[in-house]
Amino acid sequence: MVATLTGVAAFLAGRHLDTHGNALAYFDAMGVALFAAGALQKCTATGLPGLHGVALGVITGIGGGLIRDTLTNRDTLLLSPELYATPIILGLTLQFFLQQGLALDNLTALVVGGSLIFAGRSLAIIFNLRMPAGLVNKET
Repeated sequence: MVATLTGVAAFLAGRHLDTHGNALAYFDAMGVALFAAGALQKCTATGLPGLHGVALGVITGIGGGLIRDTLTNRDTLLLSPELYATPIILGLTLQFFLQQGLALDNLTALVVGGSLIFAGRSLAIIFNLRMPAGLVNKET
């Protein structure tokens, strides 16, 4: 229900949102944070090992964006130098550590991990943070 209402609101107000500080990018950051953190919760609830849960959370978090970008014929954020997957990996790793290492309750760990993902993506949007250019050899 939330996804449907948000989609309809974004469709109806999309032009206004994009002209006022790139709000759609922040909605995307919220969605990525919620989906990735929720996926890790589901994985750990089924007893999967931590690294599997983090990996599946990352795949879930970026999968929606890849599908969106493919359907709208845009370049995907994952293949751009913009920080996209890194905040997801860091947030999910923290979330898992809080759950398993510090034995915090699942909701607290989800809120903290998801907040770190959202904050990381937001900082990347605000400050135009990018991966260092030297990490990719463009000649190969």
